[in-house]
Amino acid sequence: MVLEPEYDAVNAFTEGMACVAKDGKCGFIAKNGEIAIPLDYDYAASFSNGFACVGKDGKYGFINAAGEVVIPLEYDGVLNR
Repeated sequence: MVLEPEYDAVNAFTEGMACVAKDGKCGFIAKNGEIAIPLDYDYAASFSNGFACVGKDGKYGFINAAGEVVIPLEYDGVLNR
């Protein structure tokens, strides 16, 4: 077993991280199974081109691979294409 079954949902790894959910919160884990970006979000999408869409309290924005907010979580919706 590579990862103990502790999460409610786990997405595929993209750009070295996988989006995970537990108890209604989302974040990202690295390939070694350790938390790379804390589970602080209500919504998170997989990384694409170095960014991931995240949501909190009904507002959305983007973070980079370091977990830094690069587009503020102030939008009612965003597209990650």
